[in-house]
Amino acid sequence: MTEVYHQVPAFITNLPIPSYSGNEAISAEQAAVMAQSFAFLHKFYLDFDSKRDARPALLNLLQLTYNGGLDLSVSASSEELTPLTPVFIRETICDSKSLDGVIPQDMKMVCSDIVFAQN
Repeated sequence: MTEVYHQVPAFITNLPIPSYSGNEAISAEQAAVMAQSFAFLHKFYLDFDSKRDARPALLNLLQLTYNGGLDLSVSASSEELTPLTPVFIRETICDSKSLDGVIPQDMKMVCSDIVFAQN
């Protein structure tokens, strides 16, 4: 079972997640995979050896780059980046209209905790 805690987040980390900034809606198939991915991370988050193990998968699902940008290329300057804060993640991303029905309500409450997990 321990392998699952490594394999599934690694799979989620590599999913091609659609951009939330575009005008296109997330397809039903994409929404279903994303919803199941959010549910897995939410359900098993406390079972990860390190809480940070879920971070790369969640960052991908939320379309956050490792340099703290939302849907920006890595070449974006620091002036173009919005600093990631728990409030920003919760209000701007987890509560975004494009994730309605995709991200579980319970996950909205803890997604910023996973992003900022220290251990």
